[in-house]
Amino acid sequence: MSRIAAFLVALLLPVLTLVCATPGAAQDKPKPIEPVKSVKSFQSGQDRITVWEWAPPAQKGKKYPGVVLLHGIDGLQFVDERLYAKICTIVAAQGYVLHLVHYMDGTNSRDWLPPSSGASTLGAMASPHGTGPLLATPLLVPGRMQNARNQEAMIRTGLVGPVKGPNADKVRGLYKNWMTAAKDGVTNLRKQDNVEGDKIGVVGFSLGGFVAMSTAVADPDLKLAAVVQLFAGLPHDHYANVKAPLPPLFIIHSKADKVVPFAECEALMKVLTDKNIEFKDKIFPRAEHMFLQEDGTVNVLEATTAFGLASAFLEKHLKNGAAAN
Repeated sequence: MSRIAAFLVALLLPVLTLVCATPGAAQDKPKPIEPVKSVKSFQSGQDRITVWEWAPPAQKGKKYPGVVLLHGIDGLQFVDERLYAKICTIVAAQGYVLHLVHYMDGTNSRDWLPPSSGASTLGAMASPHGTGPLLATPLLVPGRMQNARNQEAMIRTGLVGPVKGPNADKVRGLYKNWMTAAKDGVTNLRKQDNVEGDKIGVVGFSLGGFVAMSTAVADPDLKLAAVVQLFAGLPHDHYANVKAPLPPLFIIHSKADKVVPFAECEALMKVLTDKNIEFKDKIFPRAEHMFLQEDGTVNVLEATTAFGLASAFLEKHLKNGAAAN
């Protein structure tokens, strides 16, 4: 089972609770925003990068905070893409314009990842955020699990620990492309008429968390309002580039992570501390990578706790809310 997919399933459980609530209780709550979904793209160097957008219904003159979401190593080819559609719908319904950026669309990625199937995503994006049959369907596209595992091993060679090994140069090239696409994705989101340009956050899962942190470190002129990193770190050859000021950072990890070892998180936090850069962290004691446990089950309590904390962090820094630090 894909770790990213299992984690996303866990994040959907609070929604199931709402769906199963009694009619009377549901009437007492304000009607949630129903995001409008669309497929867009932007230019990044020589490449067109696909974007899945979820946004509140258009209102003249109304602007919302923006969130760029960066997926994990599973990409959007190996995981049932409707899972990403569901979690993005939930976040956007809280009053954000959310862009899921296909940062792997870059030219140099195509020798090992198939291009994103942008034209086929409209049906997936249209799925409602209720229950339905989704949770009973396979989480990975058939026949691609081993390919995904091989690619995960290759990326780990270049990102976890000092960059070395036969794939190191290749990973550096790919990673540079992904950072550029993420940066351009932020710029593209900021240009949208319905987005508050000074309230942009980036959320990255696993590999996407590496990319999110690296982009924040390398491009302070992006002036991000918040960065949330889940189960990731920072490539060691980027440590020297870390300097204040950085945007508000929230680091979520687990001491039991065997894919991105907790030592990577500790090393990143030490770099930040040594350079007097403040950050918020939530370290879980037992959960595996992306909360997928050794027996294949998801640690639902910890996954939903992480989702709530991340939501509060975004609320505080993107909406100037009263969420706790």
